[in-house]
Amino acid sequence: MDTVKELKEQIINMKIYNKDCPICFNLLTMPIRSKCGHAYCLDCLYTFRNKNSWNYSCPYCRAPLKKLQLIENEDNKYSDLTKEMVKRKLKLISENTV
Repeated sequence: MDTVKELKEQIINMKIYNKDCPICFNLLTMPIRSKCGHAYCLDCLYTFRNKNSWNYSCPYCRAPLKKLQLIENEDNKYSDLTKEMVKRKLKLISENTV
């Protein structure tokens, strides 16, 4: 039987993983999930963050951009090198967030 924490995680993954990026409106590429549960393409969020240096919030709900993580599932598998590159970009996106 699944624990409550596991069930919550499953619900969050189902909720946010609609496969469309709300920034570029295309299929998610290297999907990143924010703490608030919204998903974006890594490059879209990186570009958004760099062009809007005054705004460190989720483009969708304005929650602070914290605890960003790469979404990995059966559709998205990444090499260790790719994961390292993603970690660096996530660190840059997350810098100076509230």
